[in-house]
Amino acid sequence: MKPSLAAPALLLLGFALGWLVKPTSEAPVPETNLSSAPGASVLESTSFGNVQSNSPLSPGDTAKDLAALISIFEKDGHSNGYGRAYQHLYGLSTQDLLRLAESLASLGQRHRHYWSAIEAITGRWAELDPESLFAHALTSKDPNVKQRGISQAIKSLAEGDRTRARALLSAINDDELRHQASMLIVQATAKDDPKAALVALQSDTKSRGEYNNLFREWGTAAPQEAAANLDSITTLEDRREAIQGLTQVWGPVDPQAALAWSMSLNNRLERSHATQQILATIQDVRQGATLLANLDLAGRDRLEAINAFASTAIHSDIDSALLWIETLEPRERSNVMASQLSSISQIDPERARQLFDENMTPRLRGVADNLARNLAAKDLPGARAWVESLPPGNIKDRAIQGIVGQLQNADPQSAAAYLDSIDLNSTTSSVADNVARRLFDQDRDAALVWVESKGNSELTRDLLSHWSHQDPAAAAAYAASLEDPSNQQSALQSIMPNWARIDPDEAIAYYNTLKESDRPAVLQNMIGTIANTNIDRAIDFYESNAATLADEDSKHNLAQAADNLVDTWANFDVAAAAEWSATLEIPEARTQAIDEAASAWIRQDSLAASEWIGELPEDPDRDAAVRQLVSHVQMDDPSAAFAWAITLSEEGRRTKFLQGVLSQWKQTDPNVALQALQSADLSNEDYNRLAKQLEE
Repeated sequence: MKPSLAAPALLLLGFALGWLVKPTSEAPVPETNLSSAPGASVLESTSFGNVQSNSPLSPGDTAKDLAALISIFEKDGHSNGYGRAYQHLYGLSTQDLLRLAESLASLGQRHRHYWSAIEAITGRWAELDPESLFAHALTSKDPNVKQRGISQAIKSLAEGDRTRARALLSAINDDELRHQASMLIVQATAKDDPKAALVALQSDTKSRGEYNNLFREWGTAAPQEAAANLDSITTLEDRREAIQGLTQVWGPVDPQAALAWSMSLNNRLERSHATQQILATIQDVRQGATLLANLDLAGRDRLEAINAFASTAIHSDIDSALLWIETLEPRERSNVMASQLSSISQIDPERARQLFDENMTPRLRGVADNLARNLAAKDLPGARAWVESLPPGNIKDRAIQGIVGQLQNADPQSAAAYLDSIDLNSTTSSVADNVARRLFDQDRDAALVWVESKGNSELTRDLLSHWSHQDPAAAAAYAASLEDPSNQQSALQSIMPNWARIDPDEAIAYYNTLKESDRPAVLQNMIGTIANTNIDRAIDFYESNAATLADEDSKHNLAQAADNLVDTWANFDVAAAAEWSATLEIPEARTQAIDEAASAWIRQDSLAASEWIGELPEDPDRDAAVRQLVSHVQMDDPSAAFAWAITLSEEGRRTKFLQGVLSQWKQTDPNVALQALQSADLSNEDYNRLAKQLEE
């Protein structure tokens, strides 16, 4: 009897269906007569300074109006153009705005001013007549007009008539749009009745992230009251958001009171984070240092608080900040240097270098590259002299990487010359790849000469891979000119997948000109790329090579090629990929492909995968699939996992997988696990070993 996965699969199906439930009836859409929209006639004849007389818009001519609106954004960009475009819209009625909104589809979402136009049109319409905008947005075929129109209409209504805004929510059938609209009402409510806004948030299960906005608003007006109401929030994530919002506005205004509150919090993690957030808002270094010194903090909490304050102090007053840092205990000072020296180097790299030299420890190796980069940007000879003065080791290597990183963007020739002037090791040579690419984009011949002079096969391979994105045929021709056959092979393995992505026909034609001994390794890299665009072509390509490259040396590459093909194929037709895997004639390739197909199918649909696995003949191929299945389900369904594991044909692997299943099962139901073990057809030796495991 085949082990069953029906129970867990049905459970997963239930969850899925829960997400797919849709409303069964349409909510009534409010009716609005656009031609008699309130306020339209007044605003049509209202002058907005000199805007109306100079407006490029012509009420009634939709195509011309849209073109004129776009021309404003073309001239001034979004930020500057939005204000002008919005003002020009004052000359249009709701009927004109309706026509403009409907005409947006002619632009298309990819038009660079599409979103600016939506924002301007719906924003002005919401100010003129939010209810007519809401009515249009509900029925708009453009999902972006729908989303922005509903949001702008509800936001405008909520600022004047919250009761009406709430009544309109029932007309929004889309759950996400309705939630967004309700949050806009909450934001408006927070301005004059934050307690009511809090109650509304707590009744909405999707209100993640909104607590920050509410408590920023509340904390600005009444921080003590906002703090007192935090206790009503029980969810950790919601409390974190609320505390963050409150500290951001309370700290800059009254840090002493804010810190007194944060230190009174019962939860240590909340207390620590709130205190850090408040300290990070204090711009006055002397005030912050005094307040920090008076806090009852120790150990990690104090170190983190010091770092939080230091990050702000350094940017607000670096001289005072450094004087304060000197007063810290050695361990605290070392910790600040490790975390803040990169920031100091951005402001004053020379002073940062002095501090680095005075406090040099292994902890500072992580900032050596940024310090060197910032020094090089200001004084390259000085930066090079400093790096040369460093003792050999990781810190010096990181500093070299920093100088190269600064040079390679502006002057890759200088970066290459600098690398030539020093002794490279495995760490510093890693930056040569980026230098070679930058130099190649500036001067191809110079880059090739430089890379060849380094005598590094990996550097050559990586540069040719970069070249193949632009001109794969030329990159392949250069690879063929390399003297070392292993370097040729390595380069082709990087070039051919990129070529296959650009032009699979040309890539395959070139592949067929390669020596037969060079093809297998290249095949395994190309096949997945071809499968991405044409699976039938990829199958033909694989099978034609499998028929001619069946020697022992090629079998490993063919197996990996089959694995790569199935890995890609499974993304869009895992069942077909699985069936094809089982037909492969080369045993190593078949086993590896079945293993890959099983892994992909189990992740997508474990029940269907288990049915396919159950139909496979009992051999090593099936064992590969079973192992994937057992590993996937043993945590959620150890009973099914045990039943599958017991079918493994190879004794050693069977015992190992049974041990893994029982280890998990005894955590949840050891008695049932023991019953399953007692009923299993096992040798005495295996039974005793597994039974002992359950007893431990």
